[in-house]
Amino acid sequence: MRVNTNVASVLAMGAERLRASAAAAASAALDAGLLLAHTLRTTRVRLMSDGASAVEPAALERYRVLIERRARGEPLAYLTGTREFWSLPLRVSGAVLVPRPETELLVERALALRAAPEGRVVDLGTGSGAIALALAHERPLAGARFDLIVSNPPYVAADDPALADPALAHEPRLALTPGADALGFLRQIARDAPQHLEPGGWLLLEHGAAQAAAVRHELVLAGCRYVRSHRDLAGHERITEGRYDPL
Repeated sequence: MRVNTNVASVLAMGAERLRASAAAAASAALDAGLLLAHTLRTTRVRLMSDGASAVEPAALERYRVLIERRARGEPLAYLTGTREFWSLPLRVSGAVLVPRPETELLVERALALRAAPEGRVVDLGTGSGAIALALAHERPLAGARFDLIVSNPPYVAADDPALADPALAHEPRLALTPGADALGFLRQIARDAPQHLEPGGWLLLEHGAAQAAAVRHELVLAGCRYVRSHRDLAGHERITEGRYDPL
């Protein structure tokens, strides 16, 4: 018996497989549509209006491979090679951490603290370049020294049970953990940043949900003033900032 391989049936097959997977069940229909749109080099909106079109065998096989990889927990961004951040389409691979929505708060605070179009910004631990690209898009910067230092460094301890989450299995450990000391990189950046900031420059750090108090302490020790933390959309203290004002 001939199997129906039009767009609608292939989408249904993909979604059914992902719903059976603990790693992808929550977004099964969305992921199935995005992966088929990627496979067919079209848009998900167009797929919705083109359900009767046939899917060629070669494309169907490529799609099945992607669906199986997603069912095993591989991030969607690694499968499509792109991830949107700050409305910018970024190319990503398994060599870098997938940009998270909560990191956009870091960009928001940087833009709020540096409204001037001129100046220089350094993004420490660049990874995919999401933060630097977002800031450069909003503030094409130029100048002598750094007015802003922003960083989303690894901040999960190597023995933290959170690293056993299957959702993180495909992401590089180097981008997630600095080792046994979860605050290791954050502490080093806080200590060294004043050597590279203009007077009045700001340091902004993303960190773990339970690390805000410790990061504030490190910024105060480093000579920063106006030290404060900001909550992400989930209500967690996620970003801490401080201004370097040498005496």
